[in-house]
Amino acid sequence: MRMVQANAEAGAGAAILRSKVFVDGQHPADLSKDLKGADLHVHTYYSEDVLPSPSNDPIRLYEEARRRGLQFVSFTDHATMDAYDRVGWEREGLVPGVELSILDRRNVGHTIHVNVYLLDRGQFRALQELASRKRDLETFLAFLSSERLPHTYNHPFWFERGEKPNFTAVLEVAKLFPVLEYNRGRTRSLNRLALALAGHYGKGIVACSDSHTGRTLGSVRTYAQGETFQEYFENVRAGRSWILAQDMTIRGLVEEVNEWIGQFFARSPSRAGSDPVPAGLGPKSFGWLLGLRGRGGLIGDNLVWRLFKRLLYALPNSAVIQSLYVRSQETLALRVLKQLPVLLAPYSVVQTGLSAL
Repeated sequence: MRMVQANAEAGAGAAILRSKVFVDGQHPADLSKDLKGADLHVHTYYSEDVLPSPSNDPIRLYEEARRRGLQFVSFTDHATMDAYDRVGWEREGLVPGVELSILDRRNVGHTIHVNVYLLDRGQFRALQELASRKRDLETFLAFLSSERLPHTYNHPFWFERGEKPNFTAVLEVAKLFPVLEYNRGRTRSLNRLALALAGHYGKGIVACSDSHTGRTLGSVRTYAQGETFQEYFENVRAGRSWILAQDMTIRGLVEEVNEWIGQFFARSPSRAGSDPVPAGLGPKSFGWLLGLRGRGGLIGDNLVWRLFKRLLYALPNSAVIQSLYVRSQETLALRVLKQLPVLLAPYSVVQTGLSAL
């Protein structure tokens, strides 16, 4: 078992990472049975960047989460909570949640993503208004505080394409959140930076899959005690937790794209005995292709379609695009360290601790 727990005196400039980290997805068999495992960042087909496939039905994902031994799971679709109208708002272990984007140009300069939990429809509408219209992070966070809603700063070193990242602002934003995210969709260096950031400010850390296909659901998770989700989250916030961590790799990207292609070419648009996949879902940029797929007779055994499918599988399996992407993310991590020397010490502590195990 590879595990690290970095501790240092507060204010000493080294990591104060109180959570224990199990890396490379090695399940800690010796953990107390009192601990609850959770994946708190999962997308269903109600997110605009997820295929409208039966695999991404929130009912199926909830059942799969329970089968994989998760005591808590949250469907954090982008700016929508429609998944809960389908799966139900009060299922055992299901934590109502949403992922919201906020672009505070004055105080931050780039878009950040925030997961919010235990909110109802009214609170969601209020937050959506604050995020999309007022666009002031302090006001947004003040509302979360006043409503006592658990929340996390997602993948702190992810930046929207086309936006200029403000690395210094990441430090200031991190101070405002109780918990930061270790995201399976980020490379090892970027996740180590997230650990360093959490350690530097003494924040809690939560490991999430950020699953968009269901394939990685529960592959990373956070363990903590708590009979209720509020108790569980408080223990995570205080660092009384363990995370089972994995990172994005070239091989993982290849497998994820292959899963996406497999879902796209799946014959049946809905499972036998289940409701049809709702119309109008899925990535808008692939709308015309999704339309063709929906008219199964048109694409069935068409030769052109079969050639197109073969080409799609060939591209990701070459791993060229995935290699370039991973390299760009590792380059980004180097840029962050160069511009944020305050993270060098905690980053080194995290790296040394993990490498020594």
